[in-house]
Amino acid sequence: MGYAAILVHVDADADSDPRLRLARELAARCDATLIGAGAWAVQSLGAGDIAGGEDQGSDGADFVGGEEPDKPQVEEISAWLDRLGNHFRSNAGDKQVEWRAAVDFPTEFVVRQARAADLVIVGPDRTGDSYRSLDPGTVVIQAGRPVLLVPSGVDSLQARRILVGWKNAREARRAVRDALPLLRRAEEVLALHFAETGWQFDSGSDVEDAAKYLARHDVKIRVKIEPQPKAGTAGELIRAAKEQGADLIVAGGYGRSRLGEFIFGGVTRELLATSPICCLFSH
Repeated sequence: MGYAAILVHVDADADSDPRLRLARELAARCDATLIGAGAWAVQSLGAGDIAGGEDQGSDGADFVGGEEPDKPQVEEISAWLDRLGNHFRSNAGDKQVEWRAAVDFPTEFVVRQARAADLVIVGPDRTGDSYRSLDPGTVVIQAGRPVLLVPSGVDSLQARRILVGWKNAREARRAVRDALPLLRRAEEVLALHFAETGWQFDSGSDVEDAAKYLARHDVKIRVKIEPQPKAGTAGELIRAAKEQGADLIVAGGYGRSRLGEFIFGGVTRELLATSPICCLFSH
C-alpha cells in the first residue's frame, strides 16, 4: 500500500513554491505521479453557475459554469493558468507529472480532481476569497481522500517522527489507515490519547488496539496517555509534536460538524488555522 498519485493545489495569489517542493520530494519518495491543480473563478460567476458545469481533466485550462462571463476576464485568467502550469511543470522534477486547471472556484475544482489521487496537498486559506483561494476545511470534508495541510513557508516533510492524535472515532481510524505509507517509513510514531475523567487503561482499551494495529503494519509505535487538557486540544497536540521533534500530526478531520466546530471550537479548525507543523486529516 502506498501513494501512487499525489495532487497538490497551486495557489492563484500566494507563492506555492515551498509546498510544491514538499510535494515533489514526497512524490519522489513514494514513486508517485505528481498532479498539479490550479483554478481561479471569474467574479461574475455565481454559486448556481457551477452546479452543472464541466471541468478540465487534462493539461490546460477550461471554463466551468453556465452563463459565460466576460470573455476578456476568462482569457486573462486562462492565460495566467497556462503560465502557472508551465511554472509547475518546470519545478516538478523529472517524475511523471500532470497539470489540471480551470476557470472555476478553487475549492470545488480541487475536490473534484481528488478523484485522481491518493493524497491531496493544500495550504492554509490566506485570503478567504472563494474566487481565488482554497478553503482547506471544505476539502477535508468533501474530497474523500486524506488531506495534507502544509503551513505557509514549509517546504519539506521528512516524517521521521510522527504524532498521531488518537481518539476512538471514525475519523481518527480512517486517518491512521490513510497515513500508513508515511507511518511505516517513520523512525518513531507516538500515539497520543487524551483520556476522559475516570478513564481506565486495560488490555482491551481502544488506544492499545490502535497501537497493536499499527505494530502489525510494521509501524514503530509507542503510546502516551494524558489527561484531557483544560486548554485547547490542538495546542496540546502541537506542543507534544514539537517536544517529540515531529514534523507531522495525523488526526481525524471534523469529528463533529463544521458548524459545531465553528460555534464550540474544535481540534480540526484550530489545527487548520494555527499549526506550524504539517497535518494529515481524514474525514
